Amino acid sequence: MSVSLAVIFACVLSGLAVFVGLGLQLKRHGIRPPWSWLLLPIGALMTFAFIPVSIGFTEGVWAFGDLRLWAAAGIGSAGVLGQIVGWRVVLRPRLRPSQCSACEYEMGGAARCPECGRPREPSNP
Repeated sequence: MSVSLAVIFACVLSGLAVFVGLGLQLKRHGIRPPWSWLLLPIGALMTFAFIPVSIGFTEGVWAFGDLRLWAAAGIGSAGVLGQIVGWRVVLRPRLRPSQCSACEYEMGGAARCPECGRPREPSNP
């Protein structure tokens, strides 16, 4: 298998893993702020920048000094970082009933969160 096919296969697998991650996120944490569940799909889309890098470099179209090569490789690397952070968000521990659902601060018996001021949610007694 050529390097370009391996890169394409890896990018497609990371894109499919997004659906698993989003399902786990919904099951474990419910609806969270948009940034937390958007990290996985945006990261997967950005990793597809590795495909033109591998094809262009393998076919000799791009050299090491080409700015397009480094820009695409940087975008792909940022996508990998986004997926790593996204998976950390998905796999973090669930909230305890005494934690604030917005900032995860330990509220104890308070009616409002001492950290962010958000009132206690009815589903989080």
